Amino acid sequence: MVSGWRLVYLGEVDPFEMASYREVFRRAREQDLIPDSLIALRLSKPTAMLGEKAFSGRWINKKFCEENDVTIIRGYGPGNISNYFGPKQILCWIVHKEAEDSKRWEMLGIKKCIVHALQILGLDSTSEGTRNDVLMRGKKVSSIGMYGVFGDVWIYSIDIFMNFNFEIAEKAIVSKHKVPMHETMTEIRVEAGRDISFEEMIDALKDAIEEEYNIEFDISDRLTDAEEALIESLREKYTSNLWLRLGKWSPVKDYWRPK
Repeated sequence: MVSGWRLVYLGEVDPFEMASYREVFRRAREQDLIPDSLIALRLSKPTAMLGEKAFSGRWINKKFCEENDVTIIRGYGPGNISNYFGPKQILCWIVHKEAEDSKRWEMLGIKKCIVHALQILGLDSTSEGTRNDVLMRGKKVSSIGMYGVFGDVWIYSIDIFMNFNFEIAEKAIVSKHKVPMHETMTEIRVEAGRDISFEEMIDALKDAIEEEYNIEFDISDRLTDAEEALIESLREKYTSNLWLRLGKWSPVKDYWRPK
C-alpha cells in the first residue's frame, strides 16, 4: 500500500506520451502502484490536443498544424474540446485517491495555491473570475481542469502560461469564443518582466501546496517502472490513426476487417 505525496519534475515530454498520461496515472493510482502525485512537465514541441470525444474537424485547424509542425494528439477522459500547448507552457497533473480530505482538492483550493505560488515569485494575481482561472490584470495566466473522477481516483490538470505563442494557438485551435485569445490571456513572462524558469515556478507551487494542504512531497525526476510499462503498453493506441481521428481504438489488427 503506497502512501504520502510525490512531486515528479519530468521536464520536456513527447506529446504522444503525454496524451496517455491521464489513463496511465488513473490505472497506476487505482492499483496503488503510485502514491498521490503532482507531476510537472512541458511538451517538447507545439501541440494541439483534442478531447477524447472531440470531432477533429470542428476543433483543430489540421491544415495549419501540418504546415507549421504543430503535433496533433488526442487525450483520454471526458472532454469534447481542444487545447493548445506551447513548448514553454507548464502542464501539471494532480492525481489523488479519494479519502476523507478529497473535497479539499477542489478547484478553489488549487487556485489558491497557484495565486500563492505567484506571490512567492513576487507577482500579484487573483482567483476571481471563472471558477477555474487565475488572473493577472484581468487576464488569464493559469487554468485548472477537472478531468473526472475515475472510480475513487481524482485527476486535475493545471496549465500555467509562462511563455505562450498566441499567434500559433489562435490559428491551430478553432475557438468557440469570438474574442481572440490574446485579449483574454497573458503570459507570466510578460507580467513578471523577466523569464521565470520551469524549476522556479514548480518550486513555488510545491511550497504553496505543501503549506495549504499540510503535506510534504517526496521529490523525483522520473516516473516509476510501473508507469513506464503502462506508457509503453498504450503507445500503439495513442499514436494510432483510428484513435487520432475518432477517439476509438482496438488492439486487433486491421487485416481481418472486410474490405
